[in-house]
Amino acid sequence: MINPILAFATEVAKIVGEWQKTSQYRKMSTAINSAEQYIFVKEGSGQYKDITEKRRIKLLAHYRKRFFANNN
Repeated sequence: MINPILAFATEVAKIVGEWQKTSQYRKMSTAINSAEQYIFVKEGSGQYKDITEKRRIKLLAHYRKRFFANNN
């Protein structure tokens, strides 16, 4: 009973490992990271706490473009 479950879990781990090597996964990770950075800039938190308004606008545009470029 345990052996089929272990075999299934092993196969799933292999599939997930292979998927993580694909460009689709890398694009998804980049899109998620860009969205997180956009939120941090928008809220003015973390490393973006003390940036100028000009820099804030530039970063918002950058992360927005990056998100939509990788969110396919």
